[in-house]
Amino acid sequence: MGIIDRIKERFYLKSLPAKIARNKGRVPRNVEEAKTIGILFDATDIDYRKKTLAYADKLRKQGKKVSTLGFIATADKEATFSFDFFTLRQIDWAQRPNGDAITHWLSHDLEVLICLFPQSSKFTEYLALHTRAGLKIGPVATNASCYDLMLDMPAQSTPQQIIQQYEQVLAKTIPQPV
Repeated sequence: MGIIDRIKERFYLKSLPAKIARNKGRVPRNVEEAKTIGILFDATDIDYRKKTLAYADKLRKQGKKVSTLGFIATADKEATFSFDFFTLRQIDWAQRPNGDAITHWLSHDLEVLICLFPQSSKFTEYLALHTRAGLKIGPVATNASCYDLMLDMPAQSTPQQIIQQYEQVLAKTIPQPV
């Protein structure tokens, strides 16, 4: 690791919160109990985007308030989508995302954060640590404080596979009445 990379890493680590952001309200044990859900996803691939937005619509039909934030590698300045998004241009040299969409996202108080990225990256970890949510679900991260439930998934996993995996795990953690 060169000196520039060490400087970037140091600034990135200093930008992480000393205390992990948490929602002050109740902490749901699963997605079914949650009323407000945030979905962070990779919107670069059109199929991945459609599947994720279909899942968000399914949750909305169940009466949940769903906020979505997508990452698109490159997009025109005039591009409009049905969800908030950020691009590579909005990630600074220390791998910290910024911009209006990020500020808007971080202003939400969520009960559940679902990160549908199959693999973790510095900017997804940064967002997970700064997002106020009671239950955080995401990929295995280098920072163990990022998520309450981490899923080790292959890099080519689809949103349905990730969703199915965390729903199965959460279903096993809820105590059943005897």
